[in-house]
Amino acid sequence: MHNLFRASAVLFAVAVLLLRSRSKCVTPDAIRQLLDELELNRKSRRSAWATLQRLRKFLEANGTRIATPEDRTFETEGEAIESGLRRTVQSRDMVMRSLIRAVYRFRDATLVAEKKDDFGNALQNLYRELERAEDRVGPGA
Repeated sequence: MHNLFRASAVLFAVAVLLLRSRSKCVTPDAIRQLLDELELNRKSRRSAWATLQRLRKFLEANGTRIATPEDRTFETEGEAIESGLRRTVQSRDMVMRSLIRAVYRFRDATLVAEKKDDFGNALQNLYRELERAEDRVGPGA
């Protein structure tokens, strides 16, 4: 299989060189150089795909649901991971904003004389938002 890939790569390299050059003469060095470029490109694509898969694993391990595209290309895989990451960040932002509002409400119920009668509700709300935040990011140490 590897020899078949190598043979098709050589044919592709010769075709590209013929298209690039005006003359019909293609040197072995030019073919070797193009094959080296093809190999570097292949390694780069493998590395990029491995990076996308590490991102996917990390996000999924931390609770992000990411769709698996039918046609898994760099573009569709990247879009799926980006979508999952975007949803996760937006969700965490929303939880953090709610928690911040609950803290301010509790602070006001504790410190502002006109809001002291809201203390019980503010405390319940703070506990609820803390629980929501823990559900989102996991319990603390």
